[in-house]
Amino acid sequence: MADVEKTIIIAYQVEIESNSLFQKLAKSFSEKLNVIAFGVSRHANKKNELQYRKIRFKDKEISYFEVSTNLRSGQGIKNLFGTVGYQFLLFRKLCELRKDIDFVYAIDFLMALPMFFFSLLFHKRFIYHVADPILAYNIPNILTLLAKMIDRAMFKHAYKIVVPHENRFEYIPASCREKTLVVYNSPEDLITQCDKSDQQIKHSKKLKLAFFGVLSDGRFINEILEIVSKNDDWLELHIGGNGPLENRVREYSEKYENIFFYGKVSYDKVLCIEKQCDLFFAMYDPSIPNHRVSSPNKVFEAMMLGKPIIVAKGMGIDNLVEQEKIGLTCEYSKEAFESLLKSLDENKMIMFGKNGRRLYEVRYSWTKAIEALLDAIEP
Repeated sequence: MADVEKTIIIAYQVEIESNSLFQKLAKSFSEKLNVIAFGVSRHANKKNELQYRKIRFKDKEISYFEVSTNLRSGQGIKNLFGTVGYQFLLFRKLCELRKDIDFVYAIDFLMALPMFFFSLLFHKRFIYHVADPILAYNIPNILTLLAKMIDRAMFKHAYKIVVPHENRFEYIPASCREKTLVVYNSPEDLITQCDKSDQQIKHSKKLKLAFFGVLSDGRFINEILEIVSKNDDWLELHIGGNGPLENRVREYSEKYENIFFYGKVSYDKVLCIEKQCDLFFAMYDPSIPNHRVSSPNKVFEAMMLGKPIIVAKGMGIDNLVEQEKIGLTCEYSKEAFESLLKSLDENKMIMFGKNGRRLYEVRYSWTKAIEALLDAIEP
């Protein structure tokens, strides 16, 4: 008699189509498990309305539930009611499906809360994926101590803990580190598919910079817009995503012909656009505590696509970039970044790209990471 596939429900407060981590995990889990996914659609007109559809990954199909809500990036306490709303809907859906669920997989603190209490109530295995530590959240001071206590309880209760880089171990209680796995923010190896894509950008001899992600303060968005807009004779910016600075980016793209804004696009299209660019950047302000232990997926995308990258000094990931010679590091300032761009050496850029691709294949491929995670969840 064939073994019956076990069921895992994975939840993240984003849309599955536009988030690389959510999409990769759901797709990879579906190769070994029955997958149910639960996501959140922000900036929607409908409030806390649950929709259902099927999503197909090659020959596998998963069930996907998505809550539409009016959450806004960077609004902190103003998002409280919307957050509680989707947490309640998730908990209710978990209870409805409790007889079918074997594992619950929560990405980050806000989705972990309802899954944690559900796993306690119905004795399900709880996996806690900490893409961003709790300090990344804008939690009111009055609730900070309580949130940290709950976070610690979730670490202790978790069957497995997942972090994106070794530098995150400092946030994990020492007693929980043996059950903690590292799953890097690496993309699937789609370099061949990108070469065949019909997502083409206009050819030019300008240096093409690429950034796709959260458009918010502290990520060098304002600075790069100013740099590229005043150097339209030799620079070009290809940028996409959403966030508080989305309208500002759109305004610049409408005003300057060398700035191209794509909005929110599917992850496979992101990679295909990036493949046609010359240089990536992941400049996070190191004065923000969470940024000092960041593990941007852009670094691993650059590796996979064989492209050089510039990161800010003090981000933590800058050590990897320097040691492995896959790109350059720079002080978090407009002047330093612009000066570095003007001094780029084409041969070094080619070398950085080749080094990154080699490193991806040997150490950071998604296949290696997900195989270890699947073996740990369901030996």
